[in-house]
Amino acid sequence: MARERKGTLVWRKSGWNALVTVTVDGEPVRKWFPLDTENKPAAKRKLARLVAKLAADEPADPSDASSEDTVAEFEASHHARRMLHKVAMARDEHANMVRHALPEIGVKRLSKVKPADVASILDNVVALGLSQQTVRHVRAAIYRLFKAAWRDELIRENPVARVAVPKVHQVKKERVILTDGEFVRWYLSPAKDLEVRLLGLVARFEGGMRTSDLHRWDWSMLDRVHFNACTILRSKTGDFQELEMPPAVSEALRARWEQAGRPETGPYSPHVGERASASRRRCGGTRTRSGCGAICCGRASFGTNAPGPRTPMH
Repeated sequence: MARERKGTLVWRKSGWNALVTVTVDGEPVRKWFPLDTENKPAAKRKLARLVAKLAADEPADPSDASSEDTVAEFEASHHARRMLHKVAMARDEHANMVRHALPEIGVKRLSKVKPADVASILDNVVALGLSQQTVRHVRAAIYRLFKAAWRDELIRENPVARVAVPKVHQVKKERVILTDGEFVRWYLSPAKDLEVRLLGLVARFEGGMRTSDLHRWDWSMLDRVHFNACTILRSKTGDFQELEMPPAVSEALRARWEQAGRPETGPYSPHVGERASASRRRCGGTRTRSGCGAICCGRASFGTNAPGPRTPMH
């Protein structure tokens, strides 16, 4: 069985070069490929691209090896690096890039992306009817990506710096927290998904958990013996917080755990992310006293885990 081709990075006066074994007339020959970069992470990506092409029996042109990264290639590396450093917003940034930016500019070389390309992406987000905050988040994700490329000396300037956030005209709805009576009616409504109702219960009474906190919750983070304590991973700060569980939450989670077969680990509501997102879209992405299925509609934003009267936030 032929040994897997990996190639070697070698520094020379011209910068990084790849030394890769290729097959010429049926014989293995070691060949030099200039990578045209002094940046080692970029050289690693180019080497991986070159090796993959050779493994697929495609002709290896030296110009292919020295070509710069596409936006999609650099974004994959950028995302992996941010995940390695446990950046709290890395997952959301990657999701915004995959959903909105990469379909438009993913195949382009980094230096070929212009401010007009970025403006077009943001205009498309606005056309989808998404909120002003979402537009800001998409722009911020693209900005950080190109800022990293600029710091790596792969581009001369950040094209996003010239693009302002477009204004979204939307109806601003009153933000309130459901009263106890309203929350009980919402929780007992058979029209609402059981998993979403359970998450709403936890969000209301367990330390004001955000939707992103709930999505990161795992059975291993709960006391599965007495169900009187839990650990919360705060998505915004990356901090862990130990909290007690009130009886209402404890009983509901114990029943859900037994129904799921008493797992030791894994998400306690495996499909809730898609359902909650659809629910937020149905209610216009706002937290109102509408009885909607959005997870955070009953969240006590002042962060108490003790039940009691909830005052609308005007």
